[in-house]
Amino acid sequence: MSLQTKFAVLVFVILTAVTGSLWAAVWSFQLLDRETGRPVAEAAAAVRRLDVAGRVLHRLNGESLPVGESPDYASLARELSEATKGLDADGVLSARVGLGTAGNLRKRLALSAELAQKAARSGTEEDVRAAAGAGAGTRMLIERVQERVLDEVDRVGVARADIRSRLVAVLGFTLVSAILVGVLGLILMRRWVSVPVARLRVATAAVARGDFTHRINAPGSGELADLSREVDHMAGMVGRMQDERVERERLAATGEMVRRLAHNLRNPLSGIRGLAEVSLSDLPQGSELRDNQSRIVAAVDRFERWLADLLNVTSPLRINPQPTTVRTWLAGVLTTQSPLAQARGVGLIVNDLAAPEVAHFDPRHLEHALVAVVTNAIQATPERGSVRVTLAQDFARGTWQIRVADTGPGIPKSLREKVFTPYFTTKKDGSGIGLPLARQIARSHGGDLCLAEPAAGGGSGGAIIDIELPIQGPGGASDPTTSGSLTEEPRAQNPRARGRRESASVNLADAGKGRS
Repeated sequence: MSLQTKFAVLVFVILTAVTGSLWAAVWSFQLLDRETGRPVAEAAAAVRRLDVAGRVLHRLNGESLPVGESPDYASLARELSEATKGLDADGVLSARVGLGTAGNLRKRLALSAELAQKAARSGTEEDVRAAAGAGAGTRMLIERVQERVLDEVDRVGVARADIRSRLVAVLGFTLVSAILVGVLGLILMRRWVSVPVARLRVATAAVARGDFTHRINAPGSGELADLSREVDHMAGMVGRMQDERVERERLAATGEMVRRLAHNLRNPLSGIRGLAEVSLSDLPQGSELRDNQSRIVAAVDRFERWLADLLNVTSPLRINPQPTTVRTWLAGVLTTQSPLAQARGVGLIVNDLAAPEVAHFDPRHLEHALVAVVTNAIQATPERGSVRVTLAQDFARGTWQIRVADTGPGIPKSLREKVFTPYFTTKKDGSGIGLPLARQIARSHGGDLCLAEPAAGGGSGGAIIDIELPIQGPGGASDPTTSGSLTEEPRAQNPRARGRRESASVNLADAGKGRS
């Protein structure tokens, strides 16, 4: 519902309440006038007419005249005739006392007028007494009619009180309804306008303070809800832009540091390589030291390549997937980690029985990722512990996996996501870029790097990191000739196969060299 529609509904409700209140007030006045005002006015008019006829009859009997003065019967006869004609012209008296009583009263007045005219013409005592007697009887009838009319007025008064109480109830109900409608209007106004606007103000204040993680999460639909969601989207975009800016600044600083580091390390490495080559040329064939010197030369060459890669750390990561023999590549990578494991008294165990023969990946970049993971595992493992590197593949998904598990203290749950944040580290001499760079390399290959949960009752715990990659490289198809599992080693089909797998699991730290 749009904001315009909401306001239209609110205005309609208020107008309905006001219209209902006005209608109730008009109806109340009309009812009061119809039920009490007109009956009382009509009864008062009827009583006045009866009073006129009564005063004429009093004079006809000589009761209202001065002492010694005789009634003017001719004049009284005319007045009685006029009173008789206008007594019940509107039918009000008949409605109050009945048609028969009103008709009898008119006949009595007409008879009294006729006798008064006769007394005026003859002037005899007999006619005068007859006129006076008729007037006395008519006057008594008028008094009884007046009493009945007054009783009717009393009844109307009682009805008026009842109507007044009913009107008070109706008007009270109307007032309560108007108050409830007003409260409803305030509630709707608060729900539709005040609360969303307040949330928007809080959100904008939070964004102004630099808190780009604040979210309104407005429910429903409408203009303000849409605006709230747009503000949330804007805050997220500004937060991401700020993070990217900070990341660019960090990368710029890191790039400058890497360039200086590479420049300062290349000269000593060149000297070490030259000295190793001179020593190698001076050693006789068959000497045990020739192998050590060759390994020094190979290690210096590897460090030279790493320094060249470090110079490109601030550039977008570009991988060059190529078909690579997995076991040979893995043996070469872990050979460089054997001295570190041997020096710390940590066993380095590799199980590559379920590895694919060939996979498409960038061997140089993936080497960086695996070295970073294995180095962290060795450094976190106590003396006499072990680091196990296991390879497996998943035929259904067309992926292969490198699992690195150590027997160290493990990673607390509160830090499981932070360890992949650039420059976050818990080591005094750490840089915080090893695991984030390793994950970036894995994702650049179309795979991922993540922490795995240790199996329940699976021993001494420790951290487990999985690197999952597509066998055919980014966007490639799986090889239908490969098979295996990411979680379990393949079962032996015969004792000879089992013996081959068991002999393939070797301790590189104990051997002091690569897998053979």
